[in-house]
Amino acid sequence: VEPLPRGVYFQRQVPGLPMSATFVANGHDACVLGVNRQIVKRFGAHPFVFCGVVGPLVLGPALAQEIGSVVRTLAAAFGLRGLGSLDFMLDGEHIAVLEVNPRPPASLALYLDRAPMQAHLQACLHGELPTPAAHRAGPVQGSEIVFARRPMRLGDAAARELAAWPQCHDLPCVGSVFAAGDPLCSLTAQGRSADDVIGRRGLRQISDA
Repeated sequence: VEPLPRGVYFQRQVPGLPMSATFVANGHDACVLGVNRQIVKRFGAHPFVFCGVVGPLVLGPALAQEIGSVVRTLAAAFGLRGLGSLDFMLDGEHIAVLEVNPRPPASLALYLDRAPMQAHLQACLHGELPTPAAHRAGPVQGSEIVFARRPMRLGDAAARELAAWPQCHDLPCVGSVFAAGDPLCSLTAQGRSADDVIGRRGLRQISDA
């Protein structure tokens, strides 16, 4: 087999929902803070664009144990320290691991009640891990990135309209110029389930505008 040209690689598409596990590692062990559903959409010519994340989600004990085992194995194998995330596909009760990200993840904002940055420092400096969180039902939070669908300049009226939505964050300044595909702002929501958060009317109105 001839070697691939520089910058070329193969990918295989697998079925299921795009998911992630947010964790803290100390170089030889890890603690999962929670599991999340990723918001992935087609944008222009790109079929799989990461747009946001929703969580934490409650999983069955067997599935939660398997994810935790994968995270701990990878943390030990690569000597990971601090906050990170495991991306995987969930197909029923089966998971397909995609990649591990050894850095504070986009899902970090979903776990502010667990003092993630303090846990990050404790793990990196002292090798201490937080107590595993109980897997119980509760409010689900979500954060989504809104991308500009066309080249635009943000005028006064549009800026005021964005500012009027309490779930809009990371607001750009009036006069900001965006190319198609540039991040415009971010949205947050809370609900009883991932489907409830993703399907809320406010998110639909703004993200689809």
